[in-house]
Formats: sequence, structure tokens, C-alpha cells
Amino acid sequence: MRKISLTLILLLFVFYSCNSTDNIIKNTEVEYLQNKDITIIHDFIQPIQIQGKWKKTNYEEEFGNRKRDYFLYLKDDKNILGIYLKTNKTRSNFIDRKKFFDNSISKEIEYLEEIGITYELKTTDNENYQLYKFRSLSRDEFYGLIGFKNRKIFYLSVYNNNLTEKEKEFFLTNLFLNLNT
Repeated sequence: MRKISLTLILLLFVFYSCNSTDNIIKNTEVEYLQNKDITIIHDFIQPIQIQGKWKKTNYEEEFGNRKRDYFLYLKDDKNILGIYLKTNKTRSNFIDRKKFFDNSISKEIEYLEEIGITYELKTTDNENYQLYKFRSLSRDEFYGLIGFKNRKIFYLSVYNNNLTEKEKEFFLTNLFLNLNT
């Protein structure tokens, strides 16, 4: 538990320099629709729908006293999911979608490099997302996805030591591709 908390705190520093709404966690409502088996996250930039039954975790209390809260942590039966969302401010004057993606992703990676989080690219579709194996300053490893959808940047991370690397990759990729915004 201590390893996860240190990693989460380091991730919070990554996004501290980003412009975002203060106290997102406190203002965010999570609603589960049993008949559709989806969870709706309200009060982000716009509502987000994700598959399955998720609820907020106690990580919100851990970061509740900070001036800015960027992450929402959700929990299902097996996983803890970290979500961060912001508007993509990269100019969209690129004709080639791949060039737009490359330019957008390079700006996001700069944030990680600034605070010393190392990363290894695991997989990408070269137009929508890249999946990484991150290593924090304390040498903790975790999986995360940086993706672009509807002019928004999504950071998703999964915390579950019982999953293999391939299972984490599949989980994050599947979750991102099935997000409705």
C-alpha cells in the first residue's frame, strides 16, 4: 500500500503544473447504471462513461487537503484505476493525424521528464494512444496510458499486482477504446 501511495503522490506532481479545475475529486459524482453496466463520471470537462461498476476510493481523502486535485481514483472488484483528463491545447492545423498525435504526445511526455519519471513505450496505435511502463523516482513500476479523444487528453493508470504485463496492457487499451465522452 505504501508503494502505491508514493507512486500516486509522484504522479500528482507530474500534473501539478497543468491547468485544471481545483478540487475535481470533491466535485465529481460517480453514478453506476446497472441496466447498462456502465459508470458515469460527472463533473469532469463533460461526463465520461466507462464499462463496469466503479466507485470512488479513499485516495480522494488522501489528496483532499491539497490545493489542486487532478486525479480521480476508482475501484472495482479487482483494480484501482487512476483517471486524469484535460483539454488538448495542441494546434490542430496538422493535416496528417499522425503528426498531430506525435506533437501532442511529445508535449505530454515532457511533463513526465521534467520530474524524473522514466518510461518505456510498450505499444501504440500511432494515432490515439500510447501505453507505457512507468518507473517513479522511488523505482516503483506501474502501467499507464496517454490517449487523445475528442480534443481531450486522458491519462489512465491501473494498479493491480495480480495482473500480468499483457493483462494490464489489454485492460488499459480496452478501457480507453470503450470510453464514451
